[in-house]
Amino acid sequence: MIKKIFVGAVLSLLLIQPGIALSSKSKSNPAVLVFKNKKGEKTTYYRSDVLQYKQTLPDQIRSAPDEEIFGDVRDQMLLDLLFVDAMETHALENDPEVLSEMKAAKVEIMKKVWMTRQINKMIKDEDLVKSYNKIKESLVGKKVYNTAIIVMDDEAKAQEVLQKAQAGADFGELVKQHSIETSTKDRGGEIGFLPEEHLARLIDSDAAKKIKVLKDGVCSNRVFSKEGKSIIIKRLGMKDAELPEYKQVVNQLKAMEMQKAVGTLAKDLVKKRSQDIEVKDYNGNPDSPLKKAMEAVVESAESVVKSVEDAI
Repeated sequence: MIKKIFVGAVLSLLLIQPGIALSSKSKSNPAVLVFKNKKGEKTTYYRSDVLQYKQTLPDQIRSAPDEEIFGDVRDQMLLDLLFVDAMETHALENDPEVLSEMKAAKVEIMKKVWMTRQINKMIKDEDLVKSYNKIKESLVGKKVYNTAIIVMDDEAKAQEVLQKAQAGADFGELVKQHSIETSTKDRGGEIGFLPEEHLARLIDSDAAKKIKVLKDGVCSNRVFSKEGKSIIIKRLGMKDAELPEYKQVVNQLKAMEMQKAVGTLAKDLVKKRSQDIEVKDYNGNPDSPLKKAMEAVVESAESVVKSVEDAI
Protein backbone atom coordinates (compact mmCIF):
# COMPACT_ATOMS: atom_id res chain seq x y z
CA MET A 1 0.00 0.00 0.00
CA ILE A 2 2.77 2.42 0.94
CA LYS A 3 4.63 1.73 -2.30
CA LYS A 4 1.51 2.60 -4.32
CA ILE A 5 1.36 5.98 -2.64
CA PHE A 6 4.88 6.81 -3.82
CA VAL A 7 3.71 6.56 -7.42
CA GLY A 8 1.57 9.66 -6.94
CA ALA A 9 4.25 11.68 -5.15
CA VAL A 10 5.07 15.07 -6.68
CA LEU A 11 8.68 15.76 -7.67
CA SER A 12 10.33 17.90 -5.01
CA LEU A 13 12.65 19.74 -7.35
CA LEU A 14 13.80 22.54 -5.06
CA LEU A 15 14.54 20.22 -2.19
CA ILE A 16 16.77 17.80 -4.03
CA GLN A 17 18.59 19.71 -6.75
CA PRO A 18 21.78 17.82 -7.58
CA GLY A 19 24.96 19.57 -6.57
CA ILE A 20 23.53 21.23 -3.46
CA ALA A 21 24.67 19.86 -0.10
CA LEU A 22 21.76 20.02 2.31
CA SER A 23 23.26 18.74 5.57
CA SER A 24 26.54 17.81 7.19
CA LYS A 25 27.78 14.47 8.41
CA SER A 26 27.79 13.45 12.05
CA LYS A 27 27.52 10.22 14.02
CA SER A 28 23.80 10.76 14.41
CA ASN A 29 23.39 11.89 10.79
CA PRO A 30 25.18 9.38 8.53
CA ALA A 31 25.57 9.73 4.77
CA VAL A 32 22.91 7.60 3.06
CA LEU A 33 23.09 8.54 -0.62
CA VAL A 34 25.76 9.84 -3.01
CA PHE A 35 24.66 11.09 -6.43
CA LYS A 36 26.70 12.50 -9.33
CA ASN A 37 24.74 14.37 -11.98
CA LYS A 38 25.53 14.55 -15.69
CA LYS A 39 27.59 17.70 -15.11
CA GLY A 40 29.88 15.67 -12.88
CA GLU A 41 28.71 17.38 -9.68
CA LYS A 42 28.70 14.91 -6.80
CA THR A 43 26.41 15.47 -3.84
CA THR A 44 26.20 13.55 -0.58
CA TYR A 45 22.81 13.32 1.10
CA TYR A 46 22.43 12.50 4.77
CA ARG A 47 19.75 10.88 6.88
CA SER A 48 18.30 14.30 7.75
CA ASP A 49 17.96 15.14 4.04
CA VAL A 50 15.90 12.00 3.43
CA LEU A 51 13.73 12.74 6.46
CA GLN A 52 13.25 16.31 5.24
CA TYR A 53 12.24 14.96 1.82
CA LYS A 54 9.81 12.57 3.57
CA GLN A 55 7.87 15.63 4.76
CA THR A 56 7.04 16.53 1.11
CA LEU A 57 5.29 13.19 0.54
CA PRO A 58 1.64 12.22 1.20
CA ASP A 59 0.26 12.19 4.76
CA GLN A 60 0.32 8.40 5.11
CA ILE A 61 4.06 8.33 4.38
CA ARG A 62 4.85 11.36 6.53
CA SER A 63 3.10 9.77 9.51
CA ALA A 64 4.88 6.40 9.11
CA PRO A 65 7.81 5.64 11.49
CA ASP A 66 11.05 7.04 10.04
CA GLU A 67 13.13 3.88 10.34
CA GLU A 68 10.38 1.63 8.97
CA ILE A 69 9.81 3.68 5.82
CA PHE A 70 13.35 5.05 5.38
CA GLY A 71 14.51 2.77 2.54
CA ASP A 72 11.42 3.48 0.44
CA VAL A 73 11.71 7.24 0.98
CA ARG A 74 15.43 7.24 0.11
CA ASP A 75 14.73 5.28 -3.08
CA GLN A 76 11.94 7.65 -4.11
CA MET A 77 14.31 10.56 -3.50
CA LEU A 78 16.89 8.87 -5.75
CA LEU A 79 14.29 8.44 -8.50
CA ASP A 80 13.44 12.11 -8.29
CA LEU A 81 17.13 13.00 -8.56
CA LEU A 82 17.42 10.84 -11.67
CA PHE A 83 14.28 12.36 -13.20
CA VAL A 84 15.44 15.92 -12.55
CA ASP A 85 18.91 15.23 -13.92
CA ALA A 86 17.47 13.67 -17.10
CA MET A 87 14.99 16.53 -17.50
CA GLU A 88 17.64 19.27 -17.28
CA THR A 89 19.31 18.04 -20.48
CA HIS A 90 16.24 18.94 -22.56
CA ALA A 91 16.23 22.74 -22.01
CA LEU A 92 12.55 22.96 -21.11
CA GLU A 93 12.62 26.21 -19.13
CA ASN A 94 11.16 28.33 -21.97
CA ASP A 95 9.14 25.59 -23.65
CA PRO A 96 5.59 26.91 -24.43
CA GLU A 97 3.93 23.79 -23.05
CA VAL A 98 5.95 24.04 -19.83
CA LEU A 99 5.15 27.76 -19.44
CA SER A 100 1.43 27.05 -19.92
CA GLU A 101 1.52 24.26 -17.34
CA MET A 102 3.47 26.48 -14.92
CA LYS A 103 0.87 29.23 -15.23
CA ALA A 104 -1.91 26.80 -14.33
CA ALA A 105 0.20 25.27 -11.57
CA LYS A 106 0.85 28.72 -10.08
CA VAL A 107 -2.87 29.25 -9.56
CA GLU A 108 -3.22 25.83 -7.95
CA ILE A 109 -0.24 26.44 -5.68
CA MET A 110 -1.60 29.83 -4.56
CA LYS A 111 -4.99 28.26 -3.91
CA LYS A 112 -3.38 25.45 -1.92
CA VAL A 113 -1.32 27.88 0.18
CA TRP A 114 -4.38 30.07 0.84
CA MET A 115 -6.54 27.09 1.81
CA THR A 116 -3.80 25.61 4.00
CA ARG A 117 -3.41 28.88 5.88
CA GLN A 118 -7.15 29.25 6.36
CA ILE A 119 -7.53 25.64 7.52
CA ASN A 120 -4.57 25.85 9.90
CA LYS A 121 -6.24 28.83 11.58
CA MET A 122 -9.30 26.64 12.15
CA ILE A 123 -7.45 23.65 13.61
CA LYS A 124 -6.50 24.06 17.23
CA ASP A 125 -4.47 21.77 19.46
CA GLU A 126 -7.43 21.33 21.78
CA ASP A 127 -9.46 19.95 18.84
CA LEU A 128 -6.78 17.33 18.18
CA VAL A 129 -6.66 16.36 21.85
CA LYS A 130 -10.46 16.15 21.92
CA SER A 131 -10.46 13.80 18.91
CA TYR A 132 -7.68 11.72 20.49
CA ASN A 133 -9.63 11.34 23.72
CA LYS A 134 -12.80 10.45 21.80
CA ILE A 135 -11.00 7.63 20.00
CA LYS A 136 -9.42 6.56 23.28
CA GLU A 137 -12.87 6.22 24.85
CA SER A 138 -14.09 4.21 21.86
CA LEU A 139 -11.30 1.66 22.39
CA VAL A 140 -12.30 0.78 25.95
CA GLY A 141 -13.09 -2.94 26.00
CA LYS A 142 -12.27 -3.40 22.32
CA LYS A 143 -10.17 -6.33 21.13
CA VAL A 144 -7.88 -6.56 18.12
CA TYR A 145 -7.03 -9.78 16.30
CA ASN A 146 -3.87 -10.89 14.55
CA THR A 147 -4.82 -12.80 11.42
CA ALA A 148 -2.97 -14.66 8.67
CA ILE A 149 -4.50 -15.14 5.23
CA ILE A 150 -4.01 -17.13 2.04
CA VAL A 151 -5.54 -15.45 -1.02
CA MET A 152 -6.18 -17.50 -4.16
CA ASP A 153 -7.90 -17.13 -7.54
CA ASP A 154 -9.30 -20.68 -7.68
CA GLU A 155 -11.92 -21.67 -5.07
CA ALA A 156 -11.53 -25.41 -5.71
CA LYS A 157 -7.77 -25.22 -5.11
CA ALA A 158 -8.41 -23.04 -2.08
CA GLN A 159 -10.57 -25.81 -0.62
CA GLU A 160 -7.69 -28.26 -1.14
CA VAL A 161 -5.23 -25.90 0.56
CA LEU A 162 -7.66 -25.42 3.46
CA GLN A 163 -7.81 -29.18 3.97
CA LYS A 164 -4.01 -29.30 4.11
CA ALA A 165 -3.95 -26.48 6.66
CA GLN A 166 -6.53 -28.19 8.83
CA ALA A 167 -4.54 -31.43 8.59
CA GLY A 168 -1.58 -29.69 10.20
CA ALA A 169 0.48 -28.46 7.23
CA ASP A 170 2.68 -25.43 7.97
CA PHE A 171 0.50 -22.40 7.25
CA GLY A 172 3.47 -20.19 6.39
CA GLU A 173 4.65 -22.68 3.76
CA LEU A 174 1.16 -22.87 2.29
CA VAL A 175 1.17 -19.07 2.05
CA LYS A 176 4.48 -19.09 0.15
CA GLN A 177 3.27 -21.82 -2.20
CA HIS A 178 -0.24 -20.63 -2.96
CA SER A 179 -1.07 -17.07 -1.88
CA ILE A 180 -1.27 -14.34 -4.54
CA GLU A 181 -1.29 -11.56 -1.92
CA THR A 182 2.27 -10.24 -2.29
CA SER A 183 2.11 -7.76 0.60
CA THR A 184 1.70 -10.56 3.18
CA LYS A 185 3.37 -13.48 1.42
CA ASP A 186 6.79 -12.94 3.01
CA ARG A 187 5.23 -12.66 6.48
CA GLY A 188 3.46 -16.01 6.48
CA GLY A 189 0.24 -14.28 5.45
CA GLU A 190 0.14 -12.13 8.60
CA ILE A 191 -1.84 -8.89 8.28
CA GLY A 192 -1.31 -7.72 11.86
CA PHE A 193 -3.64 -6.80 14.71
CA LEU A 194 -6.89 -5.27 13.48
CA PRO A 195 -10.32 -4.63 15.04
CA GLU A 196 -13.33 -6.66 13.95
CA GLU A 197 -14.82 -3.85 11.83
CA HIS A 198 -11.60 -3.48 9.85
CA LEU A 199 -11.42 -7.21 9.24
CA ALA A 200 -15.02 -7.06 8.03
CA ARG A 201 -14.09 -4.46 5.42
CA LEU A 202 -10.83 -6.19 4.48
CA ILE A 203 -12.28 -9.70 4.10
CA ASP A 204 -15.99 -9.89 5.02
CA SER A 205 -18.22 -9.70 8.08
CA ASP A 206 -18.52 -13.49 8.43
CA ALA A 207 -14.73 -13.84 8.45
CA ALA A 208 -14.44 -11.13 11.11
CA LYS A 209 -17.00 -12.90 13.29
CA LYS A 210 -15.20 -16.22 12.79
CA ILE A 211 -11.85 -14.75 13.85
CA LYS A 212 -13.46 -13.66 17.13
CA VAL A 213 -14.45 -17.20 18.10
CA LEU A 214 -11.49 -19.14 16.73
CA LYS A 215 -8.73 -20.17 19.10
CA ASP A 216 -5.19 -18.93 18.53
CA GLY A 217 -3.37 -20.98 15.90
CA VAL A 218 -6.57 -22.38 14.37
CA CYS A 219 -7.83 -22.01 10.77
CA SER A 220 -11.42 -21.42 9.82
CA ASN A 221 -13.40 -24.39 8.55
CA ARG A 222 -14.44 -22.64 5.34
CA VAL A 223 -13.08 -20.52 2.50
CA PHE A 224 -14.30 -16.91 2.35
CA SER A 225 -14.81 -14.85 -0.81
CA LYS A 226 -13.97 -11.22 -1.55
CA GLU A 227 -14.18 -9.61 -5.01
CA GLY A 228 -13.70 -12.91 -6.80
CA LYS A 229 -10.83 -14.04 -4.58
CA SER A 230 -10.89 -17.04 -2.25
CA ILE A 231 -9.46 -16.40 1.22
CA ILE A 232 -8.37 -18.80 3.95
CA ILE A 233 -7.98 -17.27 7.40
CA LYS A 234 -6.12 -18.28 10.54
CA ARG A 235 -6.21 -16.58 13.91
CA LEU A 236 -2.75 -15.91 15.33
CA GLY A 237 -3.61 -13.98 18.46
CA MET A 238 -5.83 -11.50 20.30
CA LYS A 239 -5.15 -8.57 22.64
CA ASP A 240 -6.76 -5.46 24.04
CA ALA A 241 -6.77 -2.50 21.65
CA GLU A 242 -3.95 -0.15 22.57
CA LEU A 243 -3.82 3.55 21.91
CA PRO A 244 -0.41 4.87 20.79
CA GLU A 245 0.91 8.02 22.38
CA TYR A 246 -0.61 11.25 21.14
CA LYS A 247 2.57 12.32 19.33
CA GLN A 248 2.56 9.09 17.29
CA VAL A 249 -0.85 9.75 15.75
CA VAL A 250 -1.02 13.54 15.78
CA ASN A 251 -0.49 13.76 11.99
CA GLN A 252 -3.39 11.38 11.36
CA LEU A 253 -5.57 13.33 13.79
CA LYS A 254 -4.65 16.56 12.02
CA ALA A 255 -5.59 15.02 8.65
CA MET A 256 -8.98 14.13 10.12
CA GLU A 257 -9.53 17.66 11.43
CA MET A 258 -8.38 19.13 8.11
CA GLN A 259 -11.10 17.21 6.27
CA LYS A 260 -13.68 18.62 8.64
CA ALA A 261 -12.23 22.11 8.23
CA VAL A 262 -12.44 21.89 4.43
CA GLY A 263 -16.17 21.21 4.71
CA THR A 264 -16.67 24.08 7.14
CA LEU A 265 -14.66 26.47 4.96
CA ALA A 266 -16.65 25.54 1.85
CA LYS A 267 -19.99 25.95 3.63
CA ASP A 268 -18.98 29.35 4.99
CA LEU A 269 -17.85 30.60 1.58
CA VAL A 270 -21.08 29.50 -0.10
CA LYS A 271 -23.14 31.11 2.65
CA LYS A 272 -21.23 34.42 2.49
CA ARG A 273 -21.39 34.57 -1.32
CA SER A 274 -24.91 33.20 -1.76
CA GLN A 275 -26.12 36.49 -3.28
CA ASP A 276 -23.42 36.21 -5.97
CA ILE A 277 -24.21 32.62 -6.93
CA GLU A 278 -26.98 31.13 -9.05
CA VAL A 279 -26.86 27.50 -10.15
CA LYS A 280 -29.28 25.30 -12.07
CA ASP A 281 -29.47 21.60 -12.81
CA TYR A 282 -29.21 19.83 -16.18
CA ASN A 283 -32.76 20.85 -17.13
CA GLY A 284 -32.29 24.48 -16.14
CA ASN A 285 -34.17 24.22 -12.83
CA PRO A 286 -32.86 25.95 -9.66
CA ASP A 287 -30.39 23.81 -7.74
CA SER A 288 -28.35 23.99 -4.53
CA PRO A 289 -24.71 25.02 -5.05
CA LEU A 290 -22.02 22.51 -4.09
CA LYS A 291 -24.59 20.06 -2.73
CA LYS A 292 -22.83 16.96 -4.04
CA ALA A 293 -19.41 18.45 -3.33
CA MET A 294 -20.37 18.95 0.29
CA GLU A 295 -21.67 15.40 0.51
CA ALA A 296 -18.31 14.23 -0.86
CA VAL A 297 -16.48 16.26 1.79
CA VAL A 298 -18.55 14.63 4.53
CA GLU A 299 -17.88 11.16 3.11
CA SER A 300 -14.19 11.94 2.84
CA ALA A 301 -14.06 13.15 6.43
CA GLU A 302 -15.84 10.00 7.60
CA SER A 303 -13.37 7.81 5.70
CA VAL A 304 -10.45 9.62 7.32
CA VAL A 305 -12.00 9.09 10.76
CA LYS A 306 -12.28 5.37 10.06
CA SER A 307 -8.71 5.15 8.78
CA VAL A 308 -7.42 6.91 11.92
CA GLU A 309 -9.40 4.61 14.21
CA ASP A 310 -8.23 1.54 12.28
CA ALA A 311 -4.60 2.67 12.34
CA ILE A 312 -4.81 3.13 16.09
